[in-house]
Amino acid sequence: MKQSVMLMAKRQDDEARQALADVAKWLKKRSIAPVDVTGGEGQIGQSQLRSVVAGVSFGGDGTFLSMVDRLSKKDQFPLMGVNLGTLGFITSVGRSEVRPELTKVLEGSFQEEKRSLFSASILRKQKSVHSGVFVNDAVVVKDASAPLLRFELRIDGSLLTRVRADGFIISSATGSTAYALSAGGPLVHPGTDVILLIPICAHSLSSRPIVVPSTTKAELVLVEGKKGATLVFDGQRKFSLDAGDIVTTNPSKSTLRLIGGASRQWSEALRNKLKMA
Repeated sequence: MKQSVMLMAKRQDDEARQALADVAKWLKKRSIAPVDVTGGEGQIGQSQLRSVVAGVSFGGDGTFLSMVDRLSKKDQFPLMGVNLGTLGFITSVGRSEVRPELTKVLEGSFQEEKRSLFSASILRKQKSVHSGVFVNDAVVVKDASAPLLRFELRIDGSLLTRVRADGFIISSATGSTAYALSAGGPLVHPGTDVILLIPICAHSLSSRPIVVPSTTKAELVLVEGKKGATLVFDGQRKFSLDAGDIVTTNPSKSTLRLIGGASRQWSEALRNKLKMA
C-alpha cells in the first residue's frame, strides 16, 4: 500500500497553507500521497488514515491540538507540529526542518518522544454523560456574566478543598505552559508524569495550584453554578455542566507520539518564548 502523510494547516492563514502546499509537492515527488484534512469538522475517518505514517500540522499549538482532537486513535502514527507563530511549546519544528524530519520518518530512522494523554469524564447522577481526551488541559469556565462557581476537589476519594473561583484547570505537564501558566500555575517539565489542579481567579488566598501524581484519582465537583458552566478540552470541544456534575480525570491508555524533540528544546523554548534570560 502506498504510504501517505496527513497534513493540516491553520485555517485562513496564507503562510500555513503555502507551507502545506510546499510539503505536499515534495511528498508527491517522493511518491508519498499527501492527505490534506484542513477545514474538516469532526473525527477523521479511519479509511483516510489507513496508509498514513505521520501527521503534520502547520500553524501553532492550537492547530496541532485541533489535529490531535480529530484523531479517534491518538497514537496510530507520530505527529509533528510546525511552528509558524510566535509562541509554541508543542510545535517545536521550524519550517526549514520539516523535510529533514519527514525524511527520517519515511526512512524509519527517527526518534519519537512520548507524552502522556489524559481522559476526563462528566458524571451526572452517577452516569457518564460526556468524555474526552486532552493533551494540555480540561478547563471548567463560567459565562462572563455569571457569578463565581463553587467547587469541591477530591483526591483519591477524600475531600481536599472547597473553592469559589471563575473556573478550574486540570492540566498535564505538557499544558503547564498553556492556560495553566496564565492562571498562575507552575512550569513543569513535559516529561514529568503529573496532573496540575489550578483554580482560576479563586476568591481565597489559600486556594493554590496543586501538583499530584498522574495516577491520582482527581474529582472536581461543581457544587454551584447558577448560570451553568462549560468543560473545554484543549480549547476545542465543549460540554455544558450542571450543578452537581463531577469531572473525573484519569491517565489515557494511549500516548502522544511526537516528532521533533520538543522536550529536549524545553529550556530553550522557555528562555526564548517567555524571555526568561
